Amino acid sequence: MYKGQADPDTGLTVYSEMIIDNGGMPYPHQPVYSQGALRNLSDGDFTDVSELGGVAWLYHDLNRYNFDVAVVSGNAHVAILSDTANEDVDVRIGFLYGDKTGVLHAGARQTFGYTQVDSYLPVNVMAYK
Repeated sequence: MYKGQADPDTGLTVYSEMIIDNGGMPYPHQPVYSQGALRNLSDGDFTDVSELGGVAWLYHDLNRYNFDVAVVSGNAHVAILSDTANEDVDVRIGFLYGDKTGVLHAGARQTFGYTQVDSYLPVNVMAYK
């Protein structure tokens, strides 16, 4: 879920919040169900994500996202959908909350940065290539 607040005079965003909660559901499965749980996202190759379910994808029209607050919990997975061979994408978060079950996936040429956390690093990070 995205919550944003804009300045009524300028229309510019003055506050933004991203909340991703998977309700404690288990890891998504591999494309072939019998192969079990998905433990990584195609080794960071996000060219074709049609078989990767259970992931919140940040599809971008800009190369930089800014969130004042982000909450990643309930075994949620968050990844950036971009051309990892040619595009740099940066996600900046002011305050990162989580329950230590969520996962941020960062592929090649993708970065997540945060300023403050509620306790240690409240999410897991999968970094690819």
